[in-house]
Amino acid sequence: MRHGRVKDFKFIGGDIMGCNQSGGTYSATADTFGILLQMQADGVGADSGSFVVTGVNFCGGADETNPTTMGAARIDLKVAYGAITGNVFRGCAGGVADNSTEAVNVTANNTGP
Repeated sequence: MRHGRVKDFKFIGGDIMGCNQSGGTYSATADTFGILLQMQADGVGADSGSFVVTGVNFCGGADETNPTTMGAARIDLKVAYGAITGNVFRGCAGGVADNSTEAVNVTANNTGP
């Protein structure tokens, strides 16, 4: 999900699988994630809103033997007031890349990398 102005973004439940179909190498700064929370052009993180991602199966879903080159979520500079908790990162190349430098983001209680 990208290129939209986000305010109070919530993704609760469901599956995010098969991202990074171009096969690019996973990187904490590359476009290889199921969810990208990016700083807006005006420099305000995610329109100063908050975000919640919980109960989501990322990457391989129920297939334990299907490693992928995608990461679960990336939080970019100045994106703040968010929680990424209670998710499953099965077969992911990476979990959450928090590049925000914000102390008010919480990433906890996820299974996987």
